[in-house]
Amino acid sequence: MFSSVLSSLLIQPRYSWAQVSRFSLPLPTAVFVLSLFFPIAVGALMPLAPRLLPEGLVSRRNSLVVLTYLSSLVPVVLLVVSLIFATPTSLQSCSLETAWAHLFQSKDERAITTIQDNLRCCGFNSVRDRAWPFPAKGIDAGECERTQGYHVRCLEGWRRQESHAAGSISLASLSNWLLIVRIYTPLDVQRLTFEGNSFSHGADVETTSSSSCTRNTRRKPAEKAAR
Repeated sequence: MFSSVLSSLLIQPRYSWAQVSRFSLPLPTAVFVLSLFFPIAVGALMPLAPRLLPEGLVSRRNSLVVLTYLSSLVPVVLLVVSLIFATPTSLQSCSLETAWAHLFQSKDERAITTIQDNLRCCGFNSVRDRAWPFPAKGIDAGECERTQGYHVRCLEGWRRQESHAAGSISLASLSNWLLIVRIYTPLDVQRLTFEGNSFSHGADVETTSSSSCTRNTRRKPAEKAAR
C-alpha cells in the first residue's frame, strides 16, 4: 500500500521537473528536489521513529508529536512557495521577464526555440520582443513571425506552463502533508500504544511471578517446621 502511495506522490514532482527542464521555467530547483525526495525520506524514517525515540510511552508520544510537527512544516512551506509561482501575479511576471532576458542575453538558442516551437509563439512581450532568430546584420526583430509563421507572443503560454508545473508541486505538497498527518502518525501512535501495553503486561507478569516465588520460598520453611 505504502509503495503505491509513494509512487503516486513521486509522479507529480517528476512531471513538474520535466516541464521546467523542457520550457526553461524560472522555478527554484530546491522546490523540486525537496518535493521529490521528501516522501522517500518520510517513508524510510517514519516506520523507524518509534525505535529511535526515547524510552517511556509518554516521552515517546511527545517526541513523535514534535517530530510530526517539524516534518509537516516542509510540505507546508513547499505549498506556499509553489502557490506563489502558480498564481498569476506581478512577482510571476517579473520572474518570467528576468528569465527570458537571461536566455536572450546569453543567446540560448535551444531554450528559446524550444519555447517558441512548443507554444507556437514568437518573442516575450510581443512577437518582435527578443525573439529567435536573434536580431543581427540582415535579420530584423520580425524574422520569427515572418519565417516561423507564429503570430502570438510567448508570455501567456509560458506563464501557463509555469502555473501548471507549480500547481503540480502544490498538489504534491498537500499530498505529502496528508501522508504524514493522516497515515504515518496514526500508525506510529498505535504502534507506540501497543508497545507500551506489551511492556506493562510483561511487567505485571514478572511481578506476579516474583510474588509467587516469594510465597513459595516462605512456605517451604514453614512446612519443614511442621514436619
